Amino acid sequence: MKTVYSVFGGSPVIAYDNPISGGFILPAKTVEDEPPQFNSETQVCNYVDGEWVVSEKNSELQEQETPFVPDDLMPWLRMKRDQILASSDWVMLPDFQGANRTAYETYRQQLRDVPQSISSGSSPAPTWDSELYEDEGNGIVFDWPTVP
Repeated sequence: MKTVYSVFGGSPVIAYDNPISGGFILPAKTVEDEPPQFNSETQVCNYVDGEWVVSEKNSELQEQETPFVPDDLMPWLRMKRDQILASSDWVMLPDFQGANRTAYETYRQQLRDVPQSISSGSSPAPTWDSELYEDEGNGIVFDWPTVP
């Protein structure tokens, strides 16, 4: 195992050994370069064009009386879904012999089907919760499929 970093915010992510070709299997949207130190209360850090960029958070958004509400939550939902799928990629390696492989295959298919199930109306769309945003910084509420 090896620690790599998400390109969105620099949070640590685990990369697992690649049993077939050696090296490591990097999850999607991660890099091996460690991000610089930054104050997450007042700054954001993202990996852009091959380097970490630290910038001040948009103080105008923080000072608004009503919190920022995205017009369309689907791009966020797809990005989050892709991150969740990437975190379970290792289960789909050909040599994984875990007892719950079939359960993971079903779970991963449910994740892939999320945008379609929302647009068809068979699943509720993500919603915005202003109080949750103020408390935790993420106001998007969505009921994801259960991890096996």
